Amino acid sequence: MKRLEDRIGGAEADPGYYYLAGLLQASLGKAEEAQRSLDNGIEKDSVASLDPKPWVLLGKIQELYGLPDGASRAYAKARAAKHVDESSDWALALITPETKVSQ
Repeated sequence: MKRLEDRIGGAEADPGYYYLAGLLQASLGKAEEAQRSLDNGIEKDSVASLDPKPWVLLGKIQELYGLPDGASRAYAKARAAKHVDESSDWALALITPETKVSQ
């Protein structure tokens, strides 16, 4: 995990890398680290056109803090967000069992 965090640092980092790191951190129960990754990704992303990944990450963080209503709202936004690539489908698969991830 530390190696991934070191690699995604820097001014040119793609926000998607931060969201991926955050999803991994959330799956490990590291809410504060996941929140930091979400913040870093949002800082480098266009807030007007967020894809599902940051919304799924926000929902996972909300779950870790015991806020199921907040998580549900974030997941609803994730499902409504524009899918920009396969990583969007992958993120949605984390919250929607029937979503098929492309191989």
